[in-house]
Amino acid sequence: MRGKAVMLSIAVLAAVSFGLWRTWGGSMNKGGEAEITAAPFQTDEAHAVIDIDTKREKSIPYGMRGVNNETSNKEAFINHSQMIDEVNRYGRLGFIRWPGGTNSDVFNWRTGMPDIDYGAFAFGPDGTTHGPHTTFRLGQVKGGEHIADYIELLRKTNTKAMITVNTTRQTAEQAGDLAKYLYDNRVPVIYFELGNEIMFFTSSSGKSTPYYKTAADYLDKVRGHYEAIKRNYPGAKVIISMANSNKPEMANAFDKDVFAYPDPYWDGITFHRFEGDGKTVPEAMKSANSALEKLVPLIDTNYVPKFQNRNTPIYLGEQGVALGGILESTQYHGIYVAESILRLSAQPNITYLAGYRLHNGIFNTNAVRGGTNVSLLMEDAYQRGETVDPALLSYDSYYHASSASLRVVDGAVNYSSAVWPAQVTGGAESTKTGGSMPALYAAAYKGENGTRYLVVTNKSAQSQQISVRMDGKPVQAEMRKTYTTANDPAARNTAMQKEQVAIRSESTANPVTVAPYSVTRLEWSGAAPDAPREAWLYAAEPGSGGTVDLRWYSTTNATGYKIKYGTASKTYTQTIDAGQALEYKVSGLTEGRTYYFAVAAYNGSGESPASNETVAALSVPGIPVLRHAYAERSGKVVLEWQPVAGADGYRIAYGKAPGQYTGTIEAGNNAGWLVSGLDNDTRYYFAVRAYNALGESRNSAELDAVPRRLLPLAPRDLAIKQESGPSITMQWKPARTEVAEHNFEDGTAGPFRAEGWKVEPHPDRNRKVSGYRAQAGGGAFAVWTDTPQGQYEGEALVEWTDGTAGQAGVAARYVDRDNHIRFVYDRADKQYKLIKVTEGKEQVLASKKESGNPKRLYLFITVDGNNIYAKLNNEGTILRATDSSLPSGKFALYSSGPGAWFDTARMYAPNTKSYTVYRSTKPDAGFEAIAEGVAETAYTDSGLPEGQRYYYKVQAVNEQGESVTFSNVIRKN
Repeated sequence: MRGKAVMLSIAVLAAVSFGLWRTWGGSMNKGGEAEITAAPFQTDEAHAVIDIDTKREKSIPYGMRGVNNETSNKEAFINHSQMIDEVNRYGRLGFIRWPGGTNSDVFNWRTGMPDIDYGAFAFGPDGTTHGPHTTFRLGQVKGGEHIADYIELLRKTNTKAMITVNTTRQTAEQAGDLAKYLYDNRVPVIYFELGNEIMFFTSSSGKSTPYYKTAADYLDKVRGHYEAIKRNYPGAKVIISMANSNKPEMANAFDKDVFAYPDPYWDGITFHRFEGDGKTVPEAMKSANSALEKLVPLIDTNYVPKFQNRNTPIYLGEQGVALGGILESTQYHGIYVAESILRLSAQPNITYLAGYRLHNGIFNTNAVRGGTNVSLLMEDAYQRGETVDPALLSYDSYYHASSASLRVVDGAVNYSSAVWPAQVTGGAESTKTGGSMPALYAAAYKGENGTRYLVVTNKSAQSQQISVRMDGKPVQAEMRKTYTTANDPAARNTAMQKEQVAIRSESTANPVTVAPYSVTRLEWSGAAPDAPREAWLYAAEPGSGGTVDLRWYSTTNATGYKIKYGTASKTYTQTIDAGQALEYKVSGLTEGRTYYFAVAAYNGSGESPASNETVAALSVPGIPVLRHAYAERSGKVVLEWQPVAGADGYRIAYGKAPGQYTGTIEAGNNAGWLVSGLDNDTRYYFAVRAYNALGESRNSAELDAVPRRLLPLAPRDLAIKQESGPSITMQWKPARTEVAEHNFEDGTAGPFRAEGWKVEPHPDRNRKVSGYRAQAGGGAFAVWTDTPQGQYEGEALVEWTDGTAGQAGVAARYVDRDNHIRFVYDRADKQYKLIKVTEGKEQVLASKKESGNPKRLYLFITVDGNNIYAKLNNEGTILRATDSSLPSGKFALYSSGPGAWFDTARMYAPNTKSYTVYRSTKPDAGFEAIAEGVAETAYTDSGLPEGQRYYYKVQAVNEQGESVTFSNVIRKN
């Protein structure tokens, strides 16, 4: 009793020190954030018994837990030294997904950048048309996020790859080249995913471009990608995308199609799940708890029995509470995902589990240079035509509250070879929607180094005492307790409070006290270490003098490594004990010969199987195949080549005459490049050669391309308007592209005509930029005189130099000062407003409150027929209205006073003159033009034979040329 009294006293002191004497409730403050009031902390501990059953063991894969990654459209550099340090400080991660999430829909792995042409197809007038352009500019300033950068991150963090293949915008050939590159560079790929959240690209989704008619159409069309990956990466596992489980209206139709598919060729499935939200924290917690209870039954009922192969592997690629919901990034978010892992890791079909994202998910990385947020500096650098050196950046990093809890659970899961069930009896209850459930949940893990782990989540505000038994006997060993806790379940870590939720660690004996709202890992010594898992050999680089440099990943509890090699595959005649080293230079080899290497890890319990076999040819690499050279944007050409084995890197040679190369670009170890700084309307000739330490290959065959100022973008939303018998009528929409830009760097108004506004350059010497603002006492409009006709979108970056109240923003359908529509931020009442002015009378069409008073905003206004959309930063539409009283007008900047200044302005509009329609009997090959010079956005193909399946796609054309890519492909049954 004395020990219990001491623990109770500690709990009481903790309660007082954290200021918990509040009552539960849920309300919204002025900023729209939840204000949490908590009940008096309960000091009476609930008691529970946890029974671990080691006889019911399920093996789990090495590195079961990993993360999604979304850095390509952020200021973060994926291979920045601090980024790598943060991943390593987190602890072991099994894999890092790339490009990751919605990034994969617009990212071109060849160039290492978000692709304008890829992005434009998915964003209509109500979406972020500017998004691809903004991220493309960011990518240029970063110098791209190349596949070689990703591989550097993997190798320096001992993690494997999870690859998302862009099946909507990239061909089977491109998927095959990606697989070949990864195989040639010995990248361990767990899964290749055929698309990200494909349900949003089907006709029934109501979102994005309907790239696929049905799930069955998706499975037909991506089979070519599957086969190309299999051919080029022996042993590859290729999985398909199911519908997100929290979207039942989509899942029912989409998944039903998948289950009924007659030839399930894939190697597994993936889906995403984000649930748990509400208007108040208690309501959202109830929702999250209910979602936890349904998680395993969802898989056992909705997936496993319906597959022809009931052993189908399942990878949960993204999961968490509702995105953007009241619980995101809170301590309760961490508890939710941690318990999801405990529940799912024991499910027989589950193979790998990912959280949400690495950057701004696992940890926040607010990139800074000289104390200034780098997003501002990157935009300025773009305007000056500069790039940013990542070595000059630092990151103000911290782990989110949710990821602090994930570090606790991953410290068990990713160091273990098996999971054991852990039955909880007794303890407190937590509320769920419509009832209650046990507050405690637990799972135990068999550590590869002989350590035994027990991970426990506590979803209640009550501390609980647990007695731990293993196979019916109390655990007698001294334990280490590592945990997170927060008396406020909505606690978040921030840049100002980086460790409001921190990881704590201490010694403990059995029974153990589990803190309120916590994730706890208990560990104790229990057995001799297992024999090591197999290592991964990721580098076998030939060098001069008959040497090969080998490097490999470490593996758990290995005390040493043996190198095995020979001159025939799987026939190793030589063995070298490398000790604990993770790299070794093998010497005494014969130049011109090919050698085969593998590595085996060992410890006192035995030796691992041999690693992957790696081939090293002691010769210069072969000649790469230059696949494509095509104009991208003004002064830019994209090159794509097929990689070759044994290459350490590639060099691009180019010039203005065939075979006469005046320029050379070092492209590193990549398989594509965006060549910039070229003259428009000039034909360039390109070749690529590969190199390694032994020399350089000959040039590839030559390709040529002509950069143009403003090629059209591929049309979007190709859809079937009518389909009957021998005919099909299709329709599509033109994509918008950036048609004009002005940065005010020359100190003039450029294309703007001031109306009540005089030009006054506003220099910022620290940032080396100039802007445009009204003089004191003035203010009104600056009208873009050559505004595109018809539908357009205008963008402006507005900043406030002081605290002056007033309105500033952008206007559309501007006729004159008394007739226009404007989207402004009003600093007087802290609101975004969409205002219509007719005959001098103002009407607020829509408004939204802003909690703070921002000093810098990207404001966008889009006109599309009678629809007006107001968009903010890269967040998409925040205000919308319908108006027919002002059918046309120009784009303008607006400021009611001198406090605001404009740093840049851009215009977006369609620039297509005609279209070419293509047809094939195959989904990804054999397309031929059947109609050229189509002026309308619709076409009918008739006189077709009955019973023949046809596929169609459309290309945009203007006076400068054709769009680089095509619309989505539709199918006539």
